[in-house]
Formats: sequence, C-alpha cells, structure tokens
Amino acid sequence: MLLEIKYLRLKTKNYNTSFRVVEVSNVEYNELYLRCSNTNLLQCSSYIIAKGKVDKLEYKFFKILNLENVVVAICGVLLKKVFILGYMARINRGPLLIEQNSMNSTVAIRKSYLTCIKALRDFGRRNRWLGTLIAPNILISNENVDFSLRNGFVKWGKGNFGYCSATLDLQVSEESLFNNLQGKWRNLLRKSLKLNLTISTWTGDFDEISDLIAEYDSFKREKSFVGVSSDLIYELANNFSVSRGDFKYFFVQHNEEIIGRLVTIIHGDTCTYFIGMSSEIGRIFNVNYLMLWHSIVKAKENGCRYFDLGGINYILAPSIGKFKDGLSGVNYNLTGEYLLF
Repeated sequence: MLLEIKYLRLKTKNYNTSFRVVEVSNVEYNELYLRCSNTNLLQCSSYIIAKGKVDKLEYKFFKILNLENVVVAICGVLLKKVFILGYMARINRGPLLIEQNSMNSTVAIRKSYLTCIKALRDFGRRNRWLGTLIAPNILISNENVDFSLRNGFVKWGKGNFGYCSATLDLQVSEESLFNNLQGKWRNLLRKSLKLNLTISTWTGDFDEISDLIAEYDSFKREKSFVGVSSDLIYELANNFSVSRGDFKYFFVQHNEEIIGRLVTIIHGDTCTYFIGMSSEIGRIFNVNYLMLWHSIVKAKENGCRYFDLGGINYILAPSIGKFKDGLSGVNYNLTGEYLLF
C-alpha cells in the first residue's frame, strides 16, 4: 500500500517551507528519474532493487512535493528490519532533485535539497524508521557541512570526505573529448587503436556474465581488493534491460582469448563506469585505454549527456586514480555520511 504523509512545516533560522513525501510505484519513480539531471547509479531503481535482493533488504521509492504540489525531488530508500521495533533506513546519494543538479551549490538549491532530507527524516519518524543513514548527493563544503549540522544531522564515520569521482560532459563533440585527453593517455590510446583489436558487446547470454564474474573474482584475489560482489553484478545484469543497452559489457579478444573486460551502466542521462580489468597481454596492448574510450563514445551515441568515471580513491587505488585523471573529467567530492533520527 502506498503511504502518504500530510504537509510538514519545516522551520529554520533561514527559511520556512513545506514539503510532502509520497510513496510511489517503481514505474512512476522511473518516469521521474528521467527528469533528473546528471543522475547517479545508486538512486536508479534497478540498482536499488538489485541491492535489496542481494543484501536481503526491503526498498521503497518516494517523491517529494512542495506546497504547490509540484514534485521537487525523488528518493529510493533501502530498509533493514530491526526485529519488531521498526527499520533502519539507508539512502545512497539521494534524494535527486527534479530538473536540477544538487551538486550545484547555490544557496537556493542547498536549502531546497536539505529541506527534502528533513522531510524524509520526519516521514521516517512517522513510519517506524529508527534512524536513517544517508550519503547525500551534495558536494563537501563548509556551507553544506555547517548547514547539515545546524539542522540536527549527525556526521557518521571517520574522516571528512565522502565519495569522490569525476564526470565527462558528453554534450561536446567526440573530437573535443579526444583533444581534452591528457597527452600520455591519448598517445597510449592511439597505440591501442592502431592494433585494430575487435571490441565485442554482450548480447544477453548469461553464460558470458558467469564467465565475467569468475574472471572478476580471480582479478580481485590477484589484486587484493574487495570490489563489487558477484551476486550484485549478476542481479544488475538481470535487472537492467539488455534490449535498451543499459548494461554494457565490452570485451576484447586476441587469439581467441579475452584480454580485457569492461562494464558500464546507463541510467537516465548518465553512463557510469562500473568495473574493468585486463590480462597481462591486455595491459601490454593498452586495452584498458581502448575499452574505456570505446565505452565513452558508445555512451555518447546512446544519447547520454554525462559519463561518470565510477569512483576515484587516490589513497587506496592511486594508479587507478591517475589513470582516470587522464580523461580530464570534472572531479567532485561528496559531503559524506550522516545519521538522522
């Protein structure tokens, strides 16, 4: 049954506004998601459903309306049941503003966004959410952190920084994207292009996904990192529509051996780099440059406006961070996690 909560009157020292939170179907959520700008993967319904299934969590989708009954934001929430007491809620990189980018740190957007979060918090209080762990989709800044803390958001976890990544604007020409590559990156790409290697695309055979997962598990053990769970990769491949090309699995073969693999996922107006790996021969042939460039070009051809490089961590994975820097994207750093009661 869909839930609705009456208007909430939210007051702070700086503003006074009223928002309303309404649970919606997956179908309506998807329609609203397409109206969001520079979307992220973690708020895509297919990802939320896959994550819920793998981690055995419930999930719900919401829209947030202002006093004029206009939808201003959407949010997908994962819920973990705590015995008979209620639920702990998890919001990953949400909510998303309709037709606005929450990472544009204007005063008006910041106030609207944080009011959406307060509306979700108050909605949770009335629906047995014992607490909400949220990683908002806003940039780290003194203003954002100060505003959050003044409104009762409790900083969660160690350190001051949240998720980091970079985006490419695909609305420019392919030539501009190529020319914006750093010199070394562009030269290694050219070398790989001259080899005339064939890049194949997954057509829906799940035996190929099982092979991808087996190789990825081996790659994680070899490089000693946790990475994405095998179950989540499988569920995402299953949930995202193959016919629309949302789950893109590219691979390069040489002498009948796969020497490079890469997965991107299209969600709304954005395509996100998800996982990638290459063999020793693949690294000699620079297929990591070739595949990532190919995936960017294909995302642009599919009508995506942005390409997200899928996370950058200069401390835990400095070589990967340096590799992604070569694309000359626009870096962003989110504010981190907060606990709401």
